Amino acid sequence: MTGSSPHADSAGTPWAGRSFEPTPFPDDDGSAPPPSRPRSRGTVAARSGRPRSWTRSAMRAC
Repeated sequence: MTGSSPHADSAGTPWAGRSFEPTPFPDDDGSAPPPSRPRSRGTVAARSGRPRSWTRSAMRAC
């Protein structure tokens, strides 16, 4: 049996006989944390002032 029911989880494993311990992180809702730094703007080559021909992606294309 697959799917969710009041007596089993979504994989069909019965809830009966299972025990769950408290988590050490009760405030953790599983969502992703906010970014630790803002997204950078532009490419490395654009920020460094180097010509595009010097970048690795341009070198791989050769």
